[in-house]
Amino acid sequence: MKEYGVLYAKIVLPKGHKLEWLKYCALTNILPKDLQNEIKELSTKINIKYKNFIIVPMDNRIIPGCITTPESIEEVSKSIYNGMMEFMKKLTGEDNCIRLVYGIGEMPESIENINSTHEIGNFPIMLKVGGFFDSSDKSGIFRV
Repeated sequence: MKEYGVLYAKIVLPKGHKLEWLKYCALTNILPKDLQNEIKELSTKINIKYKNFIIVPMDNRIIPGCITTPESIEEVSKSIYNGMMEFMKKLTGEDNCIRLVYGIGEMPESIENINSTHEIGNFPIMLKVGGFFDSSDKSGIFRV
């Protein structure tokens, strides 16, 4: 077992907002092209900038995840959060609409051979981050 940093992020818009459905969307390929492009651009930028610290890259999903070294998770989390806030402000005019949850915990080194955090099993840190992530639609960055 080894320590890793884990994060998940999602868009959380107010009830009744025309794009409120984004927080439930698991199919990135059905999103408007401009949003798909922004997500891809951000994930590429993050994965290049933090390549020495990222274990499982940020994926091009509307609900992205990422696994990093423990010492870099906070910095990577802030960059992803700020990047998502920036493109949402640009595309929708909305701010304070991103929820990002991160934490540090132990997982087997075999997770280093996967392509997405969405493929990782039920390890305590994944349950802790995922449980808090799903517990609210309050925007912000949260460490658990």
